[in-house]
Amino acid sequence: MSQYKSTTADNSLAAGRTRFEPAERAIKYVPFLQSWQADYPALALYQPNYLFVTEPKIFGFNSSSINTVTDLYSNISNWEVKQTKITN
Repeated sequence: MSQYKSTTADNSLAAGRTRFEPAERAIKYVPFLQSWQADYPALALYQPNYLFVTEPKIFGFNSSSINTVTDLYSNISNWEVKQTKITN
């Protein structure tokens, strides 16, 4: 939110962004959520959901890290399609 000012919320968000593991991030975001609930600066009315369908043969695709449409290709360098070689 553009005008929301809270040192606790800012520090919590900054700490959460530096963690890769979802469980560690969730712990770091707890103070933000508490601050948000106490201050109640805004009401979120809408959050889009994205559904991506992939082939089971695609390895390395991480759908849990997709928060926006542009995140879809964030780890494309890790994608693999495993194939078997056909000999005649």
